[in-house]
Amino acid sequence: MKRTFIALDIPSSNEIKECLKTMSGRLNNEKIKWTDPDNLHLTLKFLGDTKEDLISDISEKLRRISSDLSVFTVLIAGAGVFRNLRDPRIIWLGIQENSILAHMKNLIENNLSPLGFPPEKRGFSPHLTIGRIKFLRDRKNLEELLEIFNNKTIIKFDVTEIIYYESLLKKEGPEYVPLGRFKFNKETRIK
Repeated sequence: MKRTFIALDIPSSNEIKECLKTMSGRLNNEKIKWTDPDNLHLTLKFLGDTKEDLISDISEKLRRISSDLSVFTVLIAGAGVFRNLRDPRIIWLGIQENSILAHMKNLIENNLSPLGFPPEKRGFSPHLTIGRIKFLRDRKNLEELLEIFNNKTIIKFDVTEIIYYESLLKKEGPEYVPLGRFKFNKETRIK
Protein backbone atom coordinates (compact mmCIF):
# COMPACT_ATOMS: atom_id res chain seq x y z
CA MET A 1 0.00 0.00 0.00
CA LYS A 2 1.08 3.52 -0.77
CA ARG A 3 -0.52 6.69 0.64
CA THR A 4 -1.43 8.67 -2.50
CA PHE A 5 -3.16 11.81 -3.71
CA ILE A 6 -3.71 13.79 -6.90
CA ALA A 7 -2.74 17.45 -7.01
CA LEU A 8 -1.59 20.52 -8.89
CA ASP A 9 1.83 21.92 -8.07
CA ILE A 10 2.02 25.50 -6.89
CA PRO A 11 5.09 27.21 -8.31
CA SER A 12 7.61 28.47 -5.81
CA SER A 13 7.25 32.25 -5.73
CA ASN A 14 8.60 35.18 -3.76
CA GLU A 15 5.01 36.40 -3.27
CA ILE A 16 3.94 33.22 -1.46
CA LYS A 17 7.17 33.13 0.55
CA GLU A 18 6.60 36.76 1.62
CA CYS A 19 3.00 35.98 2.57
CA LEU A 20 4.12 33.02 4.71
CA LYS A 21 6.94 35.06 6.23
CA THR A 22 4.51 37.84 7.19
CA MET A 23 1.99 35.45 8.70
CA SER A 24 4.48 33.29 10.58
CA GLY A 25 6.29 36.40 11.82
CA ARG A 26 3.11 37.97 13.19
CA LEU A 27 2.02 34.65 14.72
CA ASN A 28 5.45 33.51 15.94
CA ASN A 29 4.27 33.15 19.56
CA GLU A 30 1.52 30.73 18.56
CA LYS A 31 1.70 26.96 18.16
CA ILE A 32 1.28 26.66 14.40
CA LYS A 33 2.96 24.18 12.05
CA TRP A 34 3.66 26.10 8.86
CA THR A 35 3.81 24.46 5.43
CA ASP A 36 7.12 24.63 3.62
CA PRO A 37 6.44 26.98 0.66
CA ASP A 38 8.27 24.56 -1.64
CA ASN A 39 5.82 21.79 -0.64
CA LEU A 40 2.62 23.68 -1.51
CA HIS A 41 0.12 21.92 -3.74
CA LEU A 42 -3.58 22.03 -4.47
CA THR A 43 -5.05 18.64 -3.63
CA LEU A 44 -7.66 17.53 -6.15
CA LYS A 45 -8.31 14.12 -4.58
CA PHE A 46 -6.78 12.38 -1.58
CA LEU A 47 -6.83 8.64 -2.20
CA GLY A 48 -5.18 7.52 1.03
CA ASP A 49 -3.90 3.96 1.30
CA THR A 50 -3.82 2.69 -2.27
CA LYS A 51 -3.11 -0.86 -3.40
CA GLU A 52 0.02 -0.85 -5.54
CA ASP A 53 -1.69 -2.84 -8.30
CA LEU A 54 -4.16 0.07 -8.77
CA ILE A 55 -1.47 2.70 -9.34
CA SER A 56 -1.11 1.95 -13.07
CA ASP A 57 -4.92 2.04 -13.55
CA ILE A 58 -5.13 5.38 -11.73
CA SER A 59 -2.23 6.70 -13.81
CA GLU A 60 -3.93 5.63 -17.04
CA LYS A 61 -7.15 7.43 -16.02
CA LEU A 62 -5.16 10.59 -15.23
CA ARG A 63 -3.33 10.32 -18.58
CA ARG A 64 -6.68 10.20 -20.41
CA ILE A 65 -8.12 13.10 -18.41
CA SER A 66 -5.06 15.29 -19.00
CA SER A 67 -5.06 14.54 -22.75
CA ASP A 68 -8.38 16.39 -23.02
CA LEU A 69 -7.33 19.42 -20.96
CA SER A 70 -5.82 22.73 -21.99
CA VAL A 71 -3.47 24.99 -20.05
CA PHE A 72 -5.42 27.39 -17.82
CA THR A 73 -4.69 30.10 -15.27
CA VAL A 74 -5.28 29.93 -11.52
CA LEU A 75 -5.36 32.93 -9.19
CA ILE A 76 -4.35 32.64 -5.53
CA ALA A 77 -6.03 35.41 -3.57
CA GLY A 78 -7.26 35.98 -0.04
CA ALA A 79 -6.77 34.03 3.18
CA GLY A 80 -8.95 32.43 5.80
CA VAL A 81 -9.34 29.64 8.32
CA PHE A 82 -11.16 26.35 8.49
CA ARG A 83 -13.53 25.60 11.21
CA ASN A 84 -14.08 29.25 12.07
CA LEU A 85 -12.42 32.20 13.82
CA ARG A 86 -13.71 31.01 17.22
CA ASP A 87 -12.01 27.64 16.73
CA PRO A 88 -9.47 27.94 13.88
CA ARG A 89 -7.60 24.77 12.87
CA ILE A 90 -6.24 25.47 9.38
CA ILE A 91 -4.94 28.70 7.85
CA TRP A 92 -5.36 28.77 4.07
CA LEU A 93 -4.81 30.87 0.98
CA GLY A 94 -7.76 30.99 -1.38
CA ILE A 95 -8.04 29.84 -4.97
CA GLN A 96 -10.34 32.05 -7.01
CA GLU A 97 -13.40 30.20 -8.30
CA ASN A 98 -12.55 28.58 -11.60
CA SER A 99 -14.93 26.54 -13.76
CA ILE A 100 -12.07 24.68 -15.50
CA LEU A 101 -10.61 23.61 -12.16
CA ALA A 102 -14.05 22.44 -11.00
CA HIS A 103 -14.52 20.52 -14.28
CA MET A 104 -11.12 18.82 -13.85
CA LYS A 105 -12.02 17.87 -10.26
CA ASN A 106 -15.31 16.33 -11.48
CA LEU A 107 -13.51 14.36 -14.20
CA ILE A 108 -11.12 12.93 -11.60
CA GLU A 109 -13.96 12.05 -9.20
CA ASN A 110 -16.04 10.36 -11.93
CA ASN A 111 -13.13 8.43 -13.46
CA LEU A 112 -11.72 7.11 -10.18
CA SER A 113 -15.05 6.08 -8.66
CA PRO A 114 -15.11 2.71 -10.56
CA LEU A 115 -11.67 1.95 -9.08
CA GLY A 116 -13.08 2.12 -5.54
CA PHE A 117 -12.50 5.80 -4.72
CA PRO A 118 -15.98 7.25 -4.15
CA PRO A 119 -16.62 10.92 -4.96
CA GLU A 120 -16.23 13.42 -2.14
CA LYS A 121 -19.49 14.17 -0.36
CA ARG A 122 -18.52 17.69 0.58
CA GLY A 123 -18.25 20.43 -2.01
CA PHE A 124 -14.93 21.30 -3.63
CA SER A 125 -13.34 24.24 -1.82
CA PRO A 126 -9.96 24.79 -3.51
CA HIS A 127 -7.37 26.23 -1.13
CA LEU A 128 -3.74 25.96 -0.08
CA THR A 129 -3.17 24.88 3.51
CA ILE A 130 -0.34 27.07 4.79
CA GLY A 131 -0.61 26.44 8.55
CA ARG A 132 -2.07 23.95 11.01
CA ILE A 133 -3.00 25.54 14.32
CA LYS A 134 -2.19 23.46 17.40
CA PHE A 135 -2.92 26.22 19.92
CA LEU A 136 -3.86 29.88 19.47
CA ARG A 137 -3.79 32.46 22.26
CA ASP A 138 -4.44 35.68 20.33
CA ARG A 139 -7.38 35.28 17.96
CA LYS A 140 -7.59 39.05 17.41
CA ASN A 141 -4.06 39.06 15.97
CA LEU A 142 -5.03 36.26 13.56
CA GLU A 143 -8.21 38.14 12.54
CA GLU A 144 -6.23 41.31 11.80
CA LEU A 145 -3.70 39.33 9.78
CA LEU A 146 -6.42 37.63 7.71
CA GLU A 147 -7.97 41.05 7.05
CA ILE A 148 -4.66 42.21 5.51
CA PHE A 149 -4.81 39.34 2.99
CA ASN A 150 -8.60 39.29 2.60
CA ASN A 151 -8.81 40.75 -0.92
CA LYS A 152 -5.15 40.59 -1.84
CA THR A 153 -4.05 38.78 -4.99
CA ILE A 154 -0.92 36.80 -4.18
CA ILE A 155 0.01 35.11 -7.49
CA LYS A 156 -1.41 34.04 -10.82
CA PHE A 157 0.06 30.97 -12.56
CA ASP A 158 -0.58 28.55 -15.41
CA VAL A 159 -1.63 24.97 -14.74
CA THR A 160 -0.05 22.61 -17.28
CA GLU A 161 -0.28 19.18 -15.64
CA ILE A 162 -1.86 16.92 -13.04
CA ILE A 163 0.52 15.16 -10.64
CA TYR A 164 -0.09 11.84 -8.91
CA TYR A 165 1.85 11.75 -5.64
CA GLU A 166 2.87 9.31 -2.97
CA SER A 167 2.95 10.91 0.46
CA LEU A 168 5.72 9.63 2.72
CA LEU A 169 5.18 10.61 6.35
CA LYS A 170 8.51 11.38 7.99
CA LYS A 171 9.47 12.77 11.38
CA GLU A 172 10.72 16.02 9.83
CA GLY A 173 7.52 16.43 7.77
CA PRO A 174 5.82 14.85 4.77
CA GLU A 175 7.72 14.14 1.57
CA TYR A 176 5.78 14.08 -1.69
CA VAL A 177 7.15 11.77 -4.38
CA PRO A 178 5.62 12.03 -7.88
CA LEU A 179 4.33 8.69 -9.17
CA GLY A 180 3.32 10.34 -12.44
CA ARG A 181 3.09 13.72 -14.16
CA PHE A 182 0.35 14.10 -16.75
CA LYS A 183 0.81 17.09 -19.06
CA PHE A 184 -2.17 18.68 -20.74
CA ASN A 185 -2.19 17.86 -24.46
CA LYS A 186 -4.56 20.41 -25.90
CA GLU A 187 -2.87 23.28 -27.71
CA THR A 188 -5.47 25.92 -26.96
CA ARG A 189 -4.97 28.00 -23.88
CA ILE A 190 -8.04 28.78 -21.79
CA LYS A 191 -8.12 32.08 -19.91
